[in-house]
Parts: sequence; structure tokens; C-alpha cells
Amino acid sequence: PCEHGYCEGCLQEGFKNAMASKTPLKCCKKALNIDDCTGLEASFVKTYKDLVVELTTQSPMYCCNKSCSKFLPPSAILGEVGTCGACGTKTCRHCRKLLHPGVFCEEDQETKAVKELAMQKGWKSCPGCNHLIERSTGCLYMTCSRCATAFCYRCSKRWNEC
Repeated sequence: PCEHGYCEGCLQEGFKNAMASKTPLKCCKKALNIDDCTGLEASFVKTYKDLVVELTTQSPMYCCNKSCSKFLPPSAILGEVGTCGACGTKTCRHCRKLLHPGVFCEEDQETKAVKELAMQKGWKSCPGCNHLIERSTGCLYMTCSRCATAFCYRCSKRWNEC
């Protein structure tokens, strides 16, 4: 987009930092498309692309196996079931716990307690990923620390829909 040039080492380091901070690598305020960058290892490009999918997925789902907890991309979710490509565990799409065919989901006590506390404290959920957000000071414009969605704290809608 801006025609600036970078050596392969600097590009790879920039993309590594972007992955660590879970934000896109930018030049001149525009996100770089990793496909436009030559000389990067194929495995590294795949890892970066997988992270981009995770960060841009609304309400991301993760493997319920606590020793795994890998992101389940939309392609791994069929109907009510998310199947982990790493360990094979099947996760219920609704309660995010181990699949329980034929049994309705029940929220665990910990989740109920967090939701009650959020209501009492007036916390809002990000419309992009449902992450709970607490506003301490400042204006109503919020940016989610998890998925970077911009939204209005008053109505919980995306900023451009408010």
C-alpha cells in the first residue's frame, strides 16, 4: 500500500510482535497483508493467518479440554459441536463445555456468579467477542482489549451502529 520496503528478518520480527500483542502489523496506519510479504516461512505465515482468523471471529470458541484450550475456527464447528483439531475433544457450542448429547446445557455456578456481578456493577459485554468490559473513567467510546471492536458503552452496540 505505501511501498515501504523491509528486510525478511524485520518483517518476521514485526509479525511476531503483532501476534504477541494480538494486533495487526501496520505501516503508514494500514494493516500489512502477510500474503504481500515475500521470504517468510510457510509455517510462520499459516500461524499468523490462524491468529487473524481467531481475532476476527465473533464470539470465538475454544476447546473445553483444559489441557488443550486451542481456538476452534469456524470451520471446526458444525451445528452445535466444535471439534478440536489438536486433541479431538468435542465442545458444546452453547455452554462451551464437553459435548453432552441429548442433555440441555446448564450454566455452572461460577458463570452465573460472574454474570450476576456484571449486572450489579453495570459492566458491558463487547459486541464483537462478548468479553466483559468495565469502564472506570472517560467517554462512552470503548475499544475491546481482546478483539479491538469499537463500541458504545451506553448501548453496547458497535460504534458505527450506535
